[in-house]
Amino acid sequence: MEILGVSYQEALQVAANFNSEFCALHTSADSTGAQAHGDPRRELPGGAAGGRQLQQRRCRWPPASTVSSVHCTLAQTAPVHKLMEILGVSYQEALQVAASFNRTFPSLKAFGRDVVARCAAARGRLGTLCGRARRFTHISSEDFALKSHAERQAINFVVQGSAADLCKLAMILTEEQLRSSEPALEARLLLQIHDELVWEVREGDVHRAAAIIKQVMEGCGQRCGMGVSLPVAVSVGRDWGSMRPYSAALA
Repeated sequence: MEILGVSYQEALQVAANFNSEFCALHTSADSTGAQAHGDPRRELPGGAAGGRQLQQRRCRWPPASTVSSVHCTLAQTAPVHKLMEILGVSYQEALQVAASFNRTFPSLKAFGRDVVARCAAARGRLGTLCGRARRFTHISSEDFALKSHAERQAINFVVQGSAADLCKLAMILTEEQLRSSEPALEARLLLQIHDELVWEVREGDVHRAAAIIKQVMEGCGQRCGMGVSLPVAVSVGRDWGSMRPYSAALA
């Protein structure tokens, strides 16, 4: 048996374009999205060179997780002190990071404002991509602290809640397609790890299972009303420790 992992490539960092349509950060209205994900130091003071100096001086992080944390924190308009905590930088340096981020991803800031406005207009009610709803009672509070907290919760709910919806939908649809495939193949879903789904697949069925799962997962966004497909990365290994990218053409 082989272990087959298929993960969304940061695509579940749900953003919005200028028309307030849901889309993946990779294909958002900001054309620089993918490049910033590739280099976590892009948003640090002084660009990549400054980021390297800052990293050597203070920071120790896995690049992907740091980029994700920074982007989520800033997209949710969290306090600057939260960014200071993540990066281990001064207040002024955190301000520079936030300013650089907002210049690079202007549509994300617009997305946050749009989410808050829609929530307030609906008297605190907000829904995810697939329609799951939640109410934020303090979204129009006169208490600044309560209102700010509710705004961050609302943005996070749309982003993370929609990401959870997409993963659940992916699990259901991939299972349906795998079970109905002809000739039959042997594959069973083992677990979900954040935005990655992991299967145990018979060695001879890996290629066909990977092709089915890839096609289904990339189309889940469109099933929820998104106008874009969501790119995924496929990896295979005999066990969890030996997973490697699966680059064979997946028809």
